[in-house]
Amino acid sequence: MKNRIKELRDARGLSMDALGDMVKSTGSTINKLEKGQIKLDTTWMTRLGQALGVQPIEILVDPEASPAGELSEDAEPYIPAPTGSFARLQEPNRDLWQVKSDALSELGITKSDLILVDISQAAIDGVQMGDPVVVQLYDPEELTKATTLLRQFIEPNLLITNSQTANAPSLNMRTTNVHIKGRIIHHIRTIRR
Repeated sequence: MKNRIKELRDARGLSMDALGDMVKSTGSTINKLEKGQIKLDTTWMTRLGQALGVQPIEILVDPEASPAGELSEDAEPYIPAPTGSFARLQEPNRDLWQVKSDALSELGITKSDLILVDISQAAIDGVQMGDPVVVQLYDPEELTKATTLLRQFIEPNLLITNSQTANAPSLNMRTTNVHIKGRIIHHIRTIRR
């Protein structure tokens, strides 16, 4: 995943070795983190954020950047036939959606699949690190218009795609008008023709 370590380090006039010393590591390790050769997990993000004077999420996302530009819908509501086998899956606080993109293909959720989404407040409040979610990104000009996106939640406020072919810029929940609509609790592979 692309990161901003070099950009933030350069802005503070720090060499790789100096930043390495600040996080009790080496310049070589900082170089590998910048290039994505070492996984940038939450522990690294926290350490680097403290050393660079930014929130950990800012290691990945520029808070001043606009959201991903023109995004297309990743999913749409799916209404099963009343007597069909999928009708029994619907119940209060659960919705069925049809996937329209490969935004979460690395999680096994691919275009044309059906997803079962828990839209209860308890599910939304209980979203945890790595959970796949359905989110709505609202147009700042027209707050009644939203784009439905599929993302993976990364603590504390980051929403990412997880795909080898359909990755889009991350969304920071603090700086964009995006809200979690529900947590994906199951996906159903559909037969593709």
